[in-house]
Amino acid sequence: MRIAATKVILLTVSAVCPLLAGCISDHAWTRRSSVAPGSLTDSSPSASSAMDLHFGQPNKLVDSAGWIVGIPRKVLLWDRRVDNHDVGDETTETMASFARLHELEGVCIRVNQYDPLGEFSRLRTNQSVAPGWRYTFGTMRLISYTLAPGRVFGGDQYNPYTNSVYIYSDVPALAVEAAAYAKDVQSRSLPGTYAAVNELPFVSIWHETVNVRDAAAFMKTHGTDQQRTDGLRVLHANYGSTLAVATGAGPVAQVGAAVAGQLTGRFHASRHTAAASKSAMDGSGKPDGFPVKLASASQPED
Repeated sequence: MRIAATKVILLTVSAVCPLLAGCISDHAWTRRSSVAPGSLTDSSPSASSAMDLHFGQPNKLVDSAGWIVGIPRKVLLWDRRVDNHDVGDETTETMASFARLHELEGVCIRVNQYDPLGEFSRLRTNQSVAPGWRYTFGTMRLISYTLAPGRVFGGDQYNPYTNSVYIYSDVPALAVEAAAYAKDVQSRSLPGTYAAVNELPFVSIWHETVNVRDAAAFMKTHGTDQQRTDGLRVLHANYGSTLAVATGAGPVAQVGAAVAGQLTGRFHASRHTAAASKSAMDGSGKPDGFPVKLASASQPED
């Protein structure tokens, strides 16, 4: 059974990868978005860095295949926007706001984009991580990115060896969680060592806990009631399922952990909404608005 499943996966990748070749270079295509592709900078004095924002070319066949492959994760997190490969402006703006707020240095954000050549270039030039980690763990991550592309298999995540965030879901909270890992890694004195250690079973719970905490705090502070509810629900469900995988639990335990996370997230969201309403009524605070207004981005040069 395992051999048959492996053959099916390899055949799927072999069929889809040639289609993805047309998505490798997206420089000539500009998505109609309030957040422009290319260099995205903040006009505030505190912003000392810039991040690159790139969108993959729409491909109905590839994106439809990715949507189907992502059905199990959609069910697990109970949100059809998960791995839908159709990321909207709200998600992009939310993640960009988080990145600028925490001044994430040199981060590349790839929104539903497959660019192994670009990632290889970033692997070579990412000086924040020692070469020993980049050319061992980083090379393995790059091979995985190339042969099992997120453009098909989904999975919002941050690659610390290339300093890139990959987004395939139209869920702001999941995008922020991926960017939160970038914040976590950049705050460490030994980012390569920290990232490599967190590749290990059980230990990965460390960074997952930090990331979910930061993402939840951001959504609580800047989100509307609905965005907080959706965000906390998805974040806790994703955290529960991730813990099950990290500890080697089976699929049944993974589903149970995700359901428990859903309930926990809804509970925390309702508590925060009630506290915010009481604070507003007492005159001790005011409700927050979202999304954070973004500074205009300059168009990329040809």
